Amino acid sequence: RKLSIATEMGYHTNIKTTPLGYPVGVPESIHAKYVPRFFLENFNRKIERSFIYELIDQTLTPSFGLLRYDGSPKLAFTALKNLIAIINGSENKNSIIQNSLKFKLLGNTSGVEYTLLQQTDKVFYLILSQGVESYSTASMKILSVPEKSVKVVLHTLVAQAILYKPLKSQDPILNLGQRKELNVSVPDQPLVVKLISN
Repeated sequence: RKLSIATEMGYHTNIKTTPLGYPVGVPESIHAKYVPRFFLENFNRKIERSFIYELIDQTLTPSFGLLRYDGSPKLAFTALKNLIAIINGSENKNSIIQNSLKFKLLGNTSGVEYTLLQQTDKVFYLILSQGVESYSTASMKILSVPEKSVKVVLHTLVAQAILYKPLKSQDPILNLGQRKELNVSVPDQPLVVKLISN
C-alpha cells in the first residue's frame, strides 16, 4: 500500500483581497471550523500525513497561517490545539488509532460526518460535525447552519459520555454520565464525544 500524504492544504483568512490570485478567503471564525474538519476528513480517507499551509502569515496581510504575522494565534490555531489536547489526554498509553466501536447514528444525519478514534481499550472519541459550507465566498457572508439533532446509539453501556467543543475550549461542556444512548446537537464544527467504557 502506498503512503498518502496531503501537503500545503488550508484556507487563507484574507477576505478583502485575493493574495497571489487565490480565491477570496474566509473569516477567522470560519477558518477555525474548517481547519480541524479538514484534518479529520483526511484521517478518514486514510491520508497518513497532512500538512497545513502555513504556520504563520509571512506579511501583515492576512494569509494562510495558523498564526498572524506577529505570532499571535488565529482561532484555527486554538481550535486545532484544543482538539489535539482533548484526544491526547493524560490517560493516553498508546497511539491514537482508528477502531470499531459498535454504534449507530439516528435522526437528522444528512450531512453529518464522523471520525472514530480509540485511545485505550476503554476510551473512545467519536467526533461529529456537519460537512457543510459555513461561509459563502460569492456573497462574502457567514452562513447560518442550524445544529442537527442526532441520537448516538451504542452497542454497550458506557460509564461516561463527555462532550467537548474544541473551538471553544479544551474543557468539557457537558458530562452525560452513564449512557447507552445520547442525544447531541451537531454543529458545523467538531463536537467531540469522549466515551469511557466500564
